[in-house]
Amino acid sequence: MSPPAKRPGKSKKRYERVRATRHLSQLTKPLMDPLFRRQGFAKKEIVTRWADIVGVALAQSSRPEKISFPRHARQGGTLMVRVEGSFALELQHRQADVLERLNSYFGYQAVDKIVIRQGPLPRDHKARQEAALNLSEQDQKQIDSLVEDTNNDRLRQSLMEIGRQVKGKNR
Repeated sequence: MSPPAKRPGKSKKRYERVRATRHLSQLTKPLMDPLFRRQGFAKKEIVTRWADIVGVALAQSSRPEKISFPRHARQGGTLMVRVEGSFALELQHRQADVLERLNSYFGYQAVDKIVIRQGPLPRDHKARQEAALNLSEQDQKQIDSLVEDTNNDRLRQSLMEIGRQVKGKNR
C-alpha cells in the first residue's frame, strides 16, 4: 500500500520548539493587557508596581482603579485612586508628591490630577500587603540566604519581593 498523495499547495505546519526560557510576564502579557486597557491602564506597571511608585505606607491603604486621558492623548490624565477610610485626607495632603513620583516613574507628564474615592479595599489586596510585610525572622533569613549570591541589586530586590509575597501567601 502506498502513502497517500500530497495535495498541491498544502503543507503540514511544523511547529518549532522554543528552547529559550521566557519571563512569566512575556507569557501573561497577551492575557492581561486587554484587561488593564479596559480600565485605562495603558501601562500596567501603575497597578503592579504601585507600592514601588508611591511607597509602602501609601500603598497599604490605597489602590489605583482607573486612568482616563483626554481624547487622542497619553498625557495629562486623571488617576482614580480608591482609598481606605480616613486615609483619604493623608493622600490629599501628599497628592503633589504622588503626582511627582508617578510622572517621574513614567518619565513624562502622564498624570495631571488624582481623584480620590473613599471606600474599602478588596480584602485580598490588604491581606497580601500585610502578610508580605509581617514575615517571621526565620522566613526573612531564608529569603535573604536564597538571594544573597545575586549580583544585580534590582534583581535581588525583585526576588526578595517575590519571596515575601510567596511566604506571606503561604501563611
